[in-house]
Amino acid sequence: MLTLKCQECNNEFEAQRTSAKFCSPKCRVKFNSREQSKIEPILDEVEEKQVNCTQNEEKALEIPKTVKINEDLGLSRTLIGEPNANFTLLLHEFNELVEKQPKYSEIKTKLDFIKNTAMNSKLTPRQQDAILDRINFFKNGQYDLKSKDLKLA
Repeated sequence: MLTLKCQECNNEFEAQRTSAKFCSPKCRVKFNSREQSKIEPILDEVEEKQVNCTQNEEKALEIPKTVKINEDLGLSRTLIGEPNANFTLLLHEFNELVEKQPKYSEIKTKLDFIKNTAMNSKLTPRQQDAILDRINFFKNGQYDLKSKDLKLA
């Protein structure tokens, strides 16, 4: 048997295992209760920050943080922000534009604007491809808003 010191009451006790920390269940419960009371305010603070982050992410999905006009490409912009927020914005713009299934020639300029924005913003390659594919499918008369294959990225 080993002689160890209890982490709660500092009394020495005979331990059957080398990993023992307390002389009795009473000391273990008392120690853990005190430690839990130290952790609870920290957990509350973390939870509050998570809620704030979630609210900020929801706001980011609604409106991109910065829109900058890039003169080199004519009518285009660079969205600065999270790729998912930028992608959601572009997808929403595209869907609103083609919702009534107008002729491609009627909305070509606006689709080119969305295409250039997708190419010049912080989107993942897969997100860029999803926007460009939608535009190409619409141009070729193959885009159907009700089709799950085309609507999902």
